[in-house]
Parts: sequence; structure tokens; C-alpha cells
Amino acid sequence: MASRAISLTAPSGKLRDRPLARLRTQPDDLLPAMARFAGYAFRRGSDELANRMRAGSDHQFLHYSVHDPRGNAGDTVLYRAVREVFDHQLGPRNWVRRQLRKETTADDVERYNKLASALVIGGGGLMMSETSKPTASGWQWNVTRENVERLTMPIIVYAIGYNQFRGSRSFAGEFDRHIETVVAKSAFFGVRNRGSQQRLLEHLPAELREKVVFQPCPTTVLRRFHAGMQPDHRAPFRKELALNLAFDRADKRYGGQAEQRLGKVANAMRWAVQQGWKIKLAVHGFDDDPAVAFMRSTDVPVEVVRLNLLDWREIVGFYANMPLTIGMRGHAQMIPFGVGNAIISLISHDKLGFFLEDIGHPEWGIEMDDVALDDRLIAAIKAHDDDPEVAHANVDIAQQGLWDTTVRNLDEIRVKTSI
Repeated sequence: MASRAISLTAPSGKLRDRPLARLRTQPDDLLPAMARFAGYAFRRGSDELANRMRAGSDHQFLHYSVHDPRGNAGDTVLYRAVREVFDHQLGPRNWVRRQLRKETTADDVERYNKLASALVIGGGGLMMSETSKPTASGWQWNVTRENVERLTMPIIVYAIGYNQFRGSRSFAGEFDRHIETVVAKSAFFGVRNRGSQQRLLEHLPAELREKVVFQPCPTTVLRRFHAGMQPDHRAPFRKELALNLAFDRADKRYGGQAEQRLGKVANAMRWAVQQGWKIKLAVHGFDDDPAVAFMRSTDVPVEVVRLNLLDWREIVGFYANMPLTIGMRGHAQMIPFGVGNAIISLISHDKLGFFLEDIGHPEWGIEMDDVALDDRLIAAIKAHDDDPEVAHANVDIAQQGLWDTTVRNLDEIRVKTSI
């Protein structure tokens, strides 16, 4: 059945526009959305108050990231996971959060040099040329090279990514100069996939390239350290899957062919429903609202699950209970894998392919521009249905390698920084 004509453009990201947009796309969710936002606002306010109370303390572990994002469920989990894996392996730290995109001034540097024992940047796809606002660096850490040089505590760059969308403009010249300064200054510089590693090396002089090492995103090994989760966790098999569709920078993801390509995904989901599968549409952010309208236009029954305003533990819990996830966003791939469950990646951004190459399973990915996308997706679901134990065994083996690397790198960080 062909889908009805709908808008596949992500709605405005302004908070004031969201209630009206929700009325158009999912009116039954307006009141639940207000409740989710109230919960989010309370948690963020409580966290910020606690953070301010710690800001004047000694022996700080400064953590630069995009803390408590409203519009990205994956990042909500990621930044908590960074702190949790450090605490799990190195012992509890006195974390003080710092917003990555807020300018770091000379006064900030002077204060941090007095109070901080270490500075952690990451993880996430921080190396991207198309930032929402101009920065002093050419990527997302908003600090000048001069202020980087003035920092005296160990700098740990942890599991960041080269996050260029296909068709993005090149980095400005300041990026090369700034990232060279940061790599030279860092005690540890880890990138989340080897594809990022290779692309970053093109921006660095030969003498600095050995400093850039592979450090998997901590979300890919969540069950190894997440509080209350067993290291061998997996969801019991049943015919239930999560589907995540992404619409941020839709022009670059779909190349003007969004309806045709998503129509093939819908064909595969229709087949899955006919085979008895239940589908949960996992919405990671407000940008992804068109997924709701699109799937409803296809008459494929889905249960909409909005994740972006939930507590990070609820997001982990959702994916921990999903035997199979089909995802477009990077963390709709990494989080379910990290909690021990099977994945199928819909690739419209190179980072998904990078991850699959790192774990030795490129066959778990399907390019969104594949002319046989629907057939290949059906075959992948059927293969999982026929023998879910194979997928689970492969996840276990691949994840062990990522965890070994993570433990080894944190041991190295401990030695190099004496923290």
C-alpha cells in the first residue's frame, strides 16, 4: 500500500513551536509530552543545582559535553555512560559538568587550573563542520587554542567521533590548527571508531598521529558496567522489534529520495507485521517527528515510544528489553548492541558503517539507497527470527573486544595521568 503524501521535513527545533507541531503529528501525545517535559525539567534543574554546589570544590573531574540534551535520546545516555564507566573502572570521581558549546574564557581556565584534577571531553560526534553556532575551534568544543594551551590539568579526549554527514561542507582552516593543539596537549585522545581515526589523521602532522587511538563509545559496552545490569544481559527472544528513523539533516540522509527509501522500509515492516512481529517506533528526538506521521500514513501498525525526554536509565531499559532494533541513528545502533541485543543498521551516515566494520559485521548494515532495501531488510529480520542465538553469540564475541579495549585504555589513562 502506498503511503499518503505527508511532510518528511523535520519541524522547527524552537521549544515554543513544539506543542502546535505535536497537535498536528500526534495530538493524543500532547498531554503525555507535557508530563515528560516536566519530568525532564525537574531532573535537569536538580542536576544543575548539584553541579553548582560541586563547582567550587577541589579535585574536580571536569566533563565537557552536551549535557542533558532535550532533543537527542542517544546523547542523554552517552554522557552519563562516560562518567559511569570511569567511576566503574577508576573509582568514583568528583564530576563537574561543563557545557561544551559554551565559551571557555581565560577566567574559566584560571579557575579550572586551581580546582581540577583532570578534564574529560566527550564522547559523541563532536568533530563536525556544521555546528548550530560558530565556535572558536571549528568543531564543537568552544575554546580558543590559546586557552587550550593555558590548561595545566591532564586532558582526556574520550570516544569522540568524526561526525561529518555525507555532502557536508569541509572543515574551516581553524579546525586543523585547533585539533592539532588539542591532540598535542592531551594525555589521551580516543576516537569512537577506526573510520573516525583514519579521517582525523588526514588533519594532523605525522608526529601526532600515533597519539590518536581507538576508544569505543561506552554505550557499546553498557551491560559491562551499568548499575544493576548483568554483563551477560540479553532480552528474551520474542517477535518484537524497535524501529528508529532519523530526520535530522534529511536532505543529506535521503538525497531527495526520502519517500521512496522510507517506503521500502515500510514494505519490510508490513511484512514483519504479517509474520507476527510487534513494532515499536523509537523516536530519539523532536527532529524525528516525521517518522510518526510517515508510519501512520503507511497503515503499518506501530506503537510510538518517545525517548528523548526520558531519564537515561529508562532509555537504557527500553533497549535492554528489545530483542531486535532496526536503527538509523548512531545510538539506535550502539545502545541496543551495548545491552546485548541484535541490531540491523539502516545506513545514511558513514558512522554506522564505521561501527559495523569495527565489530566485524558489516553485513548487519543496509544502505538506505540500496535498490533492494526492502528485500534485504526482510531477509535480515527473517534470519534473526530463524536463529536468534547466532546473533546473540556474535554480539557477545564482538562486544568482548570492545570491552577489552576500553579496560586497557582506562588503565593507560590511570597510569598517564596519575588519577
